[in-house]
Amino acid sequence: MKKRFILILALLVLIPAFTFAQSLTIVIVQRDSSTRDVREMTRLLETSLMDSFFCDGFIVSNEPVVVTGTGNELFIEHLASAGMGGMGYIVPVIIEYDETKNAATFVNLEWEVLSNNYDVYASGVVDQPKLHAALNRRDCEKGVRSFASNLEKEIGAAIRFQAQIQKKKSQELSFKR
Repeated sequence: MKKRFILILALLVLIPAFTFAQSLTIVIVQRDSSTRDVREMTRLLETSLMDSFFCDGFIVSNEPVVVTGTGNELFIEHLASAGMGGMGYIVPVIIEYDETKNAATFVNLEWEVLSNNYDVYASGVVDQPKLHAALNRRDCEKGVRSFASNLEKEIGAAIRFQAQIQKKKSQELSFKR
């Protein structure tokens, strides 16, 4: 009985030390003045991106998709809401559609990794050939899912790198004391 109690106590102490995950909020911005509705392609990218982060061990939440033409007021409001959510990182993903075409494919994609204080840790732009290759497949849904998985790897690497920097800074501060 005493051994069992010690074992349970040891597990309760050790398990939280090994179960640390990065947390983030995704804010998807659809820049498209031709519609006020969220396009299906945007929803598919958001869902696929969240699934990829979750499968990679991240704790993920999201804000509602922001549909905007050129204004940033609603985007800024959603960023403020995401910052108050208590997650470690905020990841805005800006998807731009070609307004001259009625096509359901995006022509530009930018992303950033922000802290809770809105400091930019990393950013990136997906080049046209990658977008074109992902979206012009026979099975477009599969292409978007594969594209989201690759995008998650890129963003996830930036978050892990930043987490290592933060960990080293905190170790240096504790060492100086």
